[in-house]
Amino acid sequence: MPPPGTAEAPIERDPVKSNSPILLPKLAVLALLALLALSGGVRAHAQFATRVLHYHPGTKNTTVYTNPPVILGEPSRVTPGEWGGPVTPFYPAYLPSQLLSITGGGSLTLEFDPPIRNLPGHRFGFDFLVFGGTGFMVTNDLDPDWNFIGIPTTDGSLFGVEPLTGRVQVSTNGIDFITLDPKRIPSLGDVFPTEGTGDFHRPVDQTFNPARFAGMTLQQVQKAYDGAGGGVGFDLDWAQDASGNPIPLASVSIVRLEIDSGEVELDAFALVATDTPAPEVRLDPKTREIEFTGQPHWTYTLEASANLVTWTPIGEAVPGTGAPVRLEDPRTGILAGQFYRVLATPDFRR
Repeated sequence: MPPPGTAEAPIERDPVKSNSPILLPKLAVLALLALLALSGGVRAHAQFATRVLHYHPGTKNTTVYTNPPVILGEPSRVTPGEWGGPVTPFYPAYLPSQLLSITGGGSLTLEFDPPIRNLPGHRFGFDFLVFGGTGFMVTNDLDPDWNFIGIPTTDGSLFGVEPLTGRVQVSTNGIDFITLDPKRIPSLGDVFPTEGTGDFHRPVDQTFNPARFAGMTLQQVQKAYDGAGGGVGFDLDWAQDASGNPIPLASVSIVRLEIDSGEVELDAFALVATDTPAPEVRLDPKTREIEFTGQPHWTYTLEASANLVTWTPIGEAVPGTGAPVRLEDPRTGILAGQFYRVLATPDFRR
């Protein structure tokens, strides 16, 4: 079948090109890689839903999107197959190997290890993100070869969305569930379509609405995302009791979705990382020591490479506490041609 949001033929895409790395002087690369790694970060493996505890597709679910394990791990970055290509807000995931469907009467219960934490440093206050299979409609006409005429542009409307009612609940033990305020819950599977090159732990500004993207090209949408990977944000501060009184939650390990009517197709759930600016990095070329101020809830690992392709960890990961972090290479006899980088990883367990 053709990709969602298109007619009956695939859209041509340019092949991905790779360039050979340019080797720079060791000190320059040391500074460059340290700054890039600290600002971008490298994510840990278990920052997404880790286990499906329960799944019911719904009483009238006739789709082929009913394989629970596809909801685990990170959202889709690439769609495989003949009609595949990079996942973007214009070309979302659409295969049964990528999406899980829930219809009226259905539910999904997921476990997170490490748990979802309610931290003040989370971008826009969100603690976890839900990614779906929606996409922005492209309004360009097609030529006889099924290619868009002109630069593809959206009118801001979405496909893959239908009216939905239900609730989102959270729990620390899998027995006692707390409902997130239904008045503040966004529409699951609605905005924002997934951007496969983005950071899946960085929320989009949720004050945007689909109309905000009207007239934008894909590159303009990506710029508006500001490095984020899309998804809908949820805040544990929305937890409340049956009378609507707030319930303080420091963390939860289980999320349950219950759908009363409609259908939603979901790709993944992700924890939100603390929004931490890049620190100032100080370098000592004589001792090969890197010093910077570490941030709480992050860990830092020094890595070395002789070719900028294969990287070897040097020493153990060092947790950030708000105090200076010093990383150095204690090895001797292998200094020629060595390059260094620092990997900053969110530590959701601390």
